[in-house]
Amino acid sequence: MILTKRMKTRFNRCFGFTIIELVIVIVIIGIITAVSAPRFFTMQTFDERGYYDEVVAAVRYAHKGALSTGCNFKVAITASGYEITKYSGCYTGTFQPIQNPAMGTAGYTGTKPGSVSSGALSFYFDNNGQPFTLGGAEITSVSSVTIGSRTLQLEPYTGFVHN
Repeated sequence: MILTKRMKTRFNRCFGFTIIELVIVIVIIGIITAVSAPRFFTMQTFDERGYYDEVVAAVRYAHKGALSTGCNFKVAITASGYEITKYSGCYTGTFQPIQNPAMGTAGYTGTKPGSVSSGALSFYFDNNGQPFTLGGAEITSVSSVTIGSRTLQLEPYTGFVHN
């Protein structure tokens, strides 16, 4: 096949974007990201969700610990944090700190981040996993505590924890 001069110039021509066009697009994307990103990501939202999930996991751990060991586990959620303890004699004695399974350290406690608000709730699970007040009364209605914008609910009789 014989190529004419016109055909040769057509094959030699490169197609694409110029460097100026690419830089302008990158600058526009950067401006949009800088303006909109803070609206989608605030540290308080992450702190709140993280602390809420941490408290729910701790309460569920105490519930499962009471069921598996047959001992009473106490949960204390306060405005400054939470703590999980267990009776020293399973059913009697004083509540003693337990080992944190994630950290391997004594004292299953957590501190509330400064930007998160939290209510208070204290109770214990008996050997059947049923929640009781610290005074020994059976919990007969749903108990709840608000952590930030989320609400942790504790079901009576079963000790099921949900939001």
